[in-house]
Amino acid sequence: MGIKNPCGICNKPVRKNHRAIQCDICDKWIHVKCNYLDKLTYEKAKNESTPWYCLNCSKTFFPFSNISDLDLHTTLSGKSLPFNKTHSLKQNSHLEKLFSNLNDISHMPINCEYMDVNSYNQKTKDQKTFLHMNISSLPFHIDDLKTLLGSFDVLPDIIGITESNLYNKEQLRSNIDLEGYSYVHTPTKAKKGGALLYIRSGIKFKVRNDLNIFKSRELESIFIEIINLKGTNMVVGCLYKHPAMPINDFTENYLVKLIDPLSLTRKNVILMGDFNIDLLSYETTCEH
Repeated sequence: MGIKNPCGICNKPVRKNHRAIQCDICDKWIHVKCNYLDKLTYEKAKNESTPWYCLNCSKTFFPFSNISDLDLHTTLSGKSLPFNKTHSLKQNSHLEKLFSNLNDISHMPINCEYMDVNSYNQKTKDQKTFLHMNISSLPFHIDDLKTLLGSFDVLPDIIGITESNLYNKEQLRSNIDLEGYSYVHTPTKAKKGGALLYIRSGIKFKVRNDLNIFKSRELESIFIEIINLKGTNMVVGCLYKHPAMPINDFTENYLVKLIDPLSLTRKNVILMGDFNIDLLSYETTCEH
């Protein structure tokens, strides 16, 4: 005889007097202690409408949680894993449900949506697309970027790269050219950093060095203006704020001074990048 209301982790009964919470993916009740939830987190999750996911489901939908030792060793060695488009893009029901829940959160901006590659391919047909990635060394991960692009039905018009790890006088360890793209970039003087834009062939543009905001070892950026002969030009920028740069310094002394003049132009603006700001603890983070 099966257990009535088994815990999704320990499989023991979840009784009415037990502290437990229901997972929004597998719909199973989970003992608080089985999911290592402290009292404060439990009370918050119980009283809020934000979706909550158990440890088992988290392991399912987080990338690489179940990667094999061989694949892990291959990845850490800087090599690309064998890529089979049909197999790799097989829909994952847990991931699909996660994205659905995230997109249903009431306070989510209406123009923000979580997508996997399948969803991306379905929703970007005949559309202009812009992609940003923090790649943590472009020379080291250029093959991974090519693999990702190989899974897209529609290639992005502009690809923004942060933490390119490109330096003024360093000879590149690998060719970072992408077929069908040109690129412009701002190097870094720090161990990590740098900002780069790939631009698809056929797109007319000019580099806007006058818009660049920069602070040595703390902030890099790169800007271009796309020339639209039949309409309004578009300014596209990519920024990387290093973790060591105080948020107030970034916003007050650099970002505001950039956005104010941009807002006065009649051009469309797309700003992407990695600002290293924890939005889940924004109020306390921005005090420092």
